[in-house]
Amino acid sequence: MTQYDAATEKQLRFIEGFSWMFRVVEPTAFLVVALVMNPKGVQAKAGNEIMLYLLLGVSLLAPLAMSLVTKSAIQSGRAKRGPDVTPADIFQLLSVSQTSCVAWIYIFGLVVFMITGKFAYMLCFYPIGIAWSFVYWPTRAKYERLMEKLNQP
Repeated sequence: MTQYDAATEKQLRFIEGFSWMFRVVEPTAFLVVALVMNPKGVQAKAGNEIMLYLLLGVSLLAPLAMSLVTKSAIQSGRAKRGPDVTPADIFQLLSVSQTSCVAWIYIFGLVVFMITGKFAYMLCFYPIGIAWSFVYWPTRAKYERLMEKLNQP
């Protein structure tokens, strides 16, 4: 395992905690909220099914846009990197962006539950969110790969 300076270690621990909060704790809290809510009181009158399919489509495709964000961050990181912008800063930016993109999937599930009143529809979003969480989970190996890409000409 590579040893980093104190500032980098602090940023990597922040990223890890942030990821746990928004990829594990937040979806669990949404499940609890949905379980204690009365779905009959939040159910919309019409157009329920179209919102489910629309948000499922967005949930499947939106995280793919993160590859564009990653490429852009690497290019700008190469161009603008100096003593003020470290690889850990760029990794933190990417991790927060990816985590928020995954968190939106769970939010979409809660929105669909509130619109339809059907808990099963909310659960349709959880496998998608879990899959994208595994794809975009920030690890030290990913940080080291980012450092290598930033150091390439």
